[in-house]
Amino acid sequence: MSAQVQAGVLPSQNAEIILPPLPDWGTTRHGLKVDLRDEVWYVPTSPDGGAIMQVNFNALRWEEGRVLLRASERAIHILKLYLAAHLASKAASTLENDRKAVRYMIRYFADNPEALPCDKGQAFQFEALSESAMRAFLAHCLTTPNQGNDFSRIRTIYRWCTRVGLPGFSASLDLALRSIRSPGNSKGDSVRARDPLKGPLSPDERDATPTSFDTG
Repeated sequence: MSAQVQAGVLPSQNAEIILPPLPDWGTTRHGLKVDLRDEVWYVPTSPDGGAIMQVNFNALRWEEGRVLLRASERAIHILKLYLAAHLASKAASTLENDRKAVRYMIRYFADNPEALPCDKGQAFQFEALSESAMRAFLAHCLTTPNQGNDFSRIRTIYRWCTRVGLPGFSASLDLALRSIRSPGNSKGDSVRARDPLKGPLSPDERDATPTSFDTG
């Protein structure tokens, strides 16, 4: 990780503003340590640390063979702060899905620049989001199998940034986003409703289930 990102310094255009630093280490809900200094986090998914979920932040910077509106170092640092804060309470797969939602959103804005106007070559910033941009993203999400789940993940990240007082985040936009109905897919609805049959596994069920993950 660059010294600039590790220290929480914003890109040159906002160099006078400092973000909170990222801790060197985090702890999962199973009490296992995760090195947060690298650009790929290896997050254990079980108490014995056998299965590992890779959370790769480099994929937010570039993608081979694709013209992509890349994430700024500031945006990546903010995402890391959010994920680190939830490392002890969220499943590893949930953290990775949060990262994927950010990548998917950036892909959408890259393919639809009219939804989030920015200067050519400018990197994505969370603070550039607007209600109209997020409504456009949601409208697109609703045409996909995931429905509004990715929108909901971004909205949750934005709300956390607002609540902890990160500079540049708007309480009024947070309120506007929370007022938007975001229907999820049936799996997401079951998880949120804690459905006993279709909802999330219990801790005992999770620990007893062998899993493998494709992190490509």
